[in-house]
Amino acid sequence: QWNILTNNQILKDLIPLKYSQEKYSPSGQIFIGLGTHQSTGVGMHIYSHLIPTIERENIDLQDPYISIWNEQLLKSIGYIIRLIYDQIMVDAVNNHLQHLNTILSFFAFQTSIPNKAIGKFLLDGFFSFDEDILVPVQQYPSDNELSLISSREVYVSNSKHIEKFLSVPLVPFDIGQNEFIQTLKHHERIQDINNEIILEKNRQSIFLYDELIELLHWLCTAIFQNKSYIKEILSEICYRETYQSSIIQLENIQFYNTLNLSSLLPLPSNVLPSNIVNHISQQDLQRKLSLSKLSIKTLIQFYLVDNQHYLFENEITSKILLHFLSQHWIQFNSNELN
Repeated sequence: QWNILTNNQILKDLIPLKYSQEKYSPSGQIFIGLGTHQSTGVGMHIYSHLIPTIERENIDLQDPYISIWNEQLLKSIGYIIRLIYDQIMVDAVNNHLQHLNTILSFFAFQTSIPNKAIGKFLLDGFFSFDEDILVPVQQYPSDNELSLISSREVYVSNSKHIEKFLSVPLVPFDIGQNEFIQTLKHHERIQDINNEIILEKNRQSIFLYDELIELLHWLCTAIFQNKSYIKEILSEICYRETYQSSIIQLENIQFYNTLNLSSLLPLPSNVLPSNIVNHISQQDLQRKLSLSKLSIKTLIQFYLVDNQHYLFENEITSKILLHFLSQHWIQFNSNELN
């Protein structure tokens, strides 16, 4: 709908939003009887009892008395913009992300031109409201709907992967790129998620299968100054296939499994299972995560230790193990032992 309106030759100059390079930006103007060349910095036109200069080209912010009137009036308008924001967000929070992004574009608070002070006064009025600014967030990776939470209690996701594994109130990545959210960050009303919080939450979480894959994808795509952070993440991970499945604990992960093993056979806790490995390239496993391919020798040594002897005593697992040994015996004997 907004695309149609902003491309309409008659209406596009009246609508306080512009569409360019696949995004919306505010194009509100000040009106003092007639339109001026002064922008508001938000997606709203402003017409009020503002006093213009003698030339009627802009608002008078020079006269010592008139400027006080205009400044306070602009701040009052900023306060009203905040009231509009609060009401719109309550109504729009569960709209499609693209529609929500368009709505937030009205409140981008870009630098007003040619006079920067006008946009600043509007922003001051917006922030003068006593109540916390509510922003749309996803609280859990499984959430299908967004919630409104105070911006001071949430984080902005800086990767699409993070919101798919981290159970903290997060402004989704696509919305986090909106200029309104960037304005909140600039004025310290909201903060980006950071690696320390992710590490702490990682230790407290029991991931689902899909969430663990997203965590590993994030580790493979993010840029870390120190690889020891990845080791810390991989030092302790708990996950389960579904909510009904038993918990699998991984510790100090060093290897990844590519062997065709039955799911009835346990793996060492430092091995990433093959059903997860299948979703990550071997190059990323080795170069980004610093993991090595699990060798047959290492695996058989694991099955031969005392606390795994029960596998040979069970009829089903003993057959699977013996079949596995017979399959790989030549390789194990010639390559692994020498």
